[in-house]
Amino acid sequence: MNKKIFKILGVLLSVACLYFIFKKLQSLDENIIQILLSPDSTLLIASISALYIIALMFSAFGWSSLLKNEFESFKDSAKVTQIYIYTMIGKYLPSGMMHFAARQVILTKFAGLTHKQALKTIALDLNGYITTSLLIIAIGLCSGFIVYPTKLPFKEYMLFLGFALLLFIIIKEKIIQKIKMANCRFSKHYFRGMLFYILYFIIASLCFYFILKFFSTNTEVSFFNILFTYPICWLLGFIVFGAPAGIGVREAIMIYVFTTILPEDIIITSALILRATNIFGEVIGFLFIRLVTHKSLENLEETKKD
Repeated sequence: MNKKIFKILGVLLSVACLYFIFKKLQSLDENIIQILLSPDSTLLIASISALYIIALMFSAFGWSSLLKNEFESFKDSAKVTQIYIYTMIGKYLPSGMMHFAARQVILTKFAGLTHKQALKTIALDLNGYITTSLLIIAIGLCSGFIVYPTKLPFKEYMLFLGFALLLFIIIKEKIIQKIKMANCRFSKHYFRGMLFYILYFIIASLCFYFILKFFSTNTEVSFFNILFTYPICWLLGFIVFGAPAGIGVREAIMIYVFTTILPEDIIITSALILRATNIFGEVIGFLFIRLVTHKSLENLEETKKD
């Protein structure tokens, strides 16, 4: 029952966030629209998409290292990386968790893992993302680089925080259960994996920073403001089950937060371009694995345990 309620709440929040973004788009400055339609904007999207593929590969390397830490059979980092990138596009399907389901199918059917072991591989990925994002946020809190949404109307801010808190209360047990399931052994593979997840957030933050600078070179925002604040937006979008890949949620949070230090038009445009480049990067990764290397779910059986 809780799962159904959570799905409904997640969908409602995602729809509300998309509506909020749509309303904001109607008031975009004409200069921003002209920049969006320029050839330079196309080049920007292509460049950031390529940069995001690098970020995606770092998270794949992180997952590979964590698998090596727990399963001695996963020694081929290339094949594990292929599985990871191949399935990432599934998060855009309903529920936003289909990439985990696809990996579970591959690892049980073709890699020879039990159902419980396959679930643990998902827990390891969640552990990598959540642990490193919380670590970056904690450092940001201590250093003072995190951006706070001080310009928000108080009622809207409290309503948003209350809704987000309600969702967290519903899923906190599942998150804790998944992290406990990971039960990682501390070794060089574990710490290497965590480093790769940190690199993912650094590159992803760099993508957003470059987009912001493209639209306004006069902004005083530093890369560290982005690096230590972006994981908050990412994490809140990540935990909203029911919203495919957190679409709408992450962008709405970014608009709420970063309008404190930047013009709203720039934040709205930059957040949407960041999402577009993320999607393009993951689609390119999927097509590369599918078409160029001729890998599909059926011929990944080579990853099967010896």
